[in-house]
Amino acid sequence: MISNRCFWNLLSVKASAVCSGTSCLQIALSEFYGTKFGFSPHDVCPQDARYACSTCFYSGFLTAVFKDVSAGATFDEGPNCKSEATWVKVLIRTTDVAES
Repeated sequence: MISNRCFWNLLSVKASAVCSGTSCLQIALSEFYGTKFGFSPHDVCPQDARYACSTCFYSGFLTAVFKDVSAGATFDEGPNCKSEATWVKVLIRTTDVAES
């Protein structure tokens, strides 16, 4: 009998389960409280990462807005949506996208 371990890299399965679980939780909380999920322009960044403006994305702007933010810095306003910006952490590395 062949073990499932032959077919699955357990670390990648656990990592994707955590990411998808986090995403589902964020969506559920956002719908429950009736507010967008993400960091506002005045919020302080918790960790160095690349962030995307979900407000721009859901508003239908043709070019996605990405921004590298350092821990301890504020997120600032988005180039398109200004003070309505909602920044979310990008889980995968993006290339050839507009920088703000």
